[in-house]
Amino acid sequence: MCGITFVLRYLTEKASQDQRQEALEEVRALSKLLVHRGPIESDIKVWPLSTAKESYACMAHERLSIIDLTTGKQPILSQDETCAVIHNGEIYNHDDIDAELKKEGFQYRTHSDSECILHLYEQAKKKRIEKGQVDPLTVITIQDAVEFVSKLDGYFATVVYDSVTQTLVAARDRIGIKPLYMGRKKNVDGQMDSVWFASEMKVLSAAGCYEIDTFLPGMVYLQHSSQEFGVIEQYYNPIWFDSKVYNKPEETDLVKIREGFEAAVKKRMMSDVELGVFLSGGLDSSLVAALVKKYTNQPRLHSFSIGIGANESSDLVAARKVAAHLGTVHHEHIFAIDEGIAALEKVVYHLESYDVTTVRATTPMFLLSHLASQYIRVILSGEGSDEMFGGYVYFRDAKDSQQLQDEMVTKVRNLHLADVMRCDRATMAHGLEARVPFLDKDFLDTVMTIHPDHKLHHYHGTDGEEHNMEKFVLRKAFDGLDLIPDEILWRTKVQFGDGVGHGWIDSLKEFCDKQVTDEDFAKAAERFPYNTPISKEAYYYRTLFEKHFPSDICAKTCKKWLPWSKYEVDPSGRFQLSEIKKLNQDSQ
Repeated sequence: MCGITFVLRYLTEKASQDQRQEALEEVRALSKLLVHRGPIESDIKVWPLSTAKESYACMAHERLSIIDLTTGKQPILSQDETCAVIHNGEIYNHDDIDAELKKEGFQYRTHSDSECILHLYEQAKKKRIEKGQVDPLTVITIQDAVEFVSKLDGYFATVVYDSVTQTLVAARDRIGIKPLYMGRKKNVDGQMDSVWFASEMKVLSAAGCYEIDTFLPGMVYLQHSSQEFGVIEQYYNPIWFDSKVYNKPEETDLVKIREGFEAAVKKRMMSDVELGVFLSGGLDSSLVAALVKKYTNQPRLHSFSIGIGANESSDLVAARKVAAHLGTVHHEHIFAIDEGIAALEKVVYHLESYDVTTVRATTPMFLLSHLASQYIRVILSGEGSDEMFGGYVYFRDAKDSQQLQDEMVTKVRNLHLADVMRCDRATMAHGLEARVPFLDKDFLDTVMTIHPDHKLHHYHGTDGEEHNMEKFVLRKAFDGLDLIPDEILWRTKVQFGDGVGHGWIDSLKEFCDKQVTDEDFAKAAERFPYNTPISKEAYYYRTLFEKHFPSDICAKTCKKWLPWSKYEVDPSGRFQLSEIKKLNQDSQ
């Protein structure tokens, strides 16, 4: 949806008669590094701080307008213009929150879903003052911040700034669907460090921050301008974070699963612009597309698929069948290997990661997003299902259902480092907003508390149920409804990177092997002591990353996506499947 930048205690880099204007221009230039995220309009606000000499609070925003196309420009100011908010994402329950706040007398400047965040802060501040128990610096407490952020249903990276109390509140959504980074930069003359927040790491890297961290999902942060450090608190802690907490096998409710997912999709159809769908031809994207088609009021629905070769890609073939079944306006991008390889440097720059699995999968999505952005601004996608329902090939290795549940909880909690990050960066590189209904907070509670026996790939239960495939309960929940063709409903999982065409990953490996000499690879640990590449492919991606983000602090924000350790050399689903087949053959 947008790109956000906020700085507390910003000190201009050079002397000027108009320091405020200098601060404005310097931060505006950094904000423009995010213009791909918000190509429609932008704005910036700067407030002088009384707690630091010639230092400022700066708030900038690059906007992709989805809700309220005419009055939703950010930062959004309060009626007295003392408080402001910037927000990247969508708040799906904003109508309910708005109605409550308007009853209390809060006046709105816009029709944007983002404005409710600002007034929730004002409401918390008002209540704290009325109680007469204010924090001497920030007025509200961190628990107040936890309480009002917890009311938001949607996905968001947001900062609220109060120029009266000189206090900031920053928060990120529960799963990390929208990115947020936090950094610190040294100030001169012994002044305290400036504190930075931005949608992408490239802003903090370009600003010269000596410390850069991923702002974790489900967290809220509170700080006064006179404090060297703020306080951070976890506001999202569902019961299933404890991987030993789930329902009994007989409590699995297929109707609840189906209705919960339908509600999640309908919720994400909130938009003042036309929606579209990614359609890989797999189970997850096909269900999303079918439900959008079922509930949309649009006269047409655009769907988008990608692959190598018109018939080589299993995804393209399957997607055509679904598109024909649903009657979508279907678009394909049939790409050549050279086109994907030529895009690698741009992919790594936007992705801000050198993880092999993520780069492989992001590249086709990056190319497809460019196509989709020529038709629509909002796209629905199927990320999250494999982690929630146990869809990955390597889950077949689980020794029992508890180990499977442990791994699923871990993978869902780390989605912000993998598929969710891939989806956001590939789409927002082209000013396209992606929405992921599987990761709806209520649907997560439903699915993650299903007894893991029902997610085993081979299940022979005492309740009489038997199956031999992944994501059985999801398939069964939509069985017999003719939403999608049966052959797609029961199509075996194919990894996205493989589904576009097996030649893609093989060609990547071959290309990277030619780019990295044996001599250079032998010295990989010397050049890259952190997360040392263990393949020439990993080494090549690391060099692309280093070109744009040379500091070690940037490299340390990246994490490897790994199934279980024995697949570290090649974490692709195809490699895992081949290894499983070898094990089965050896045991015979």
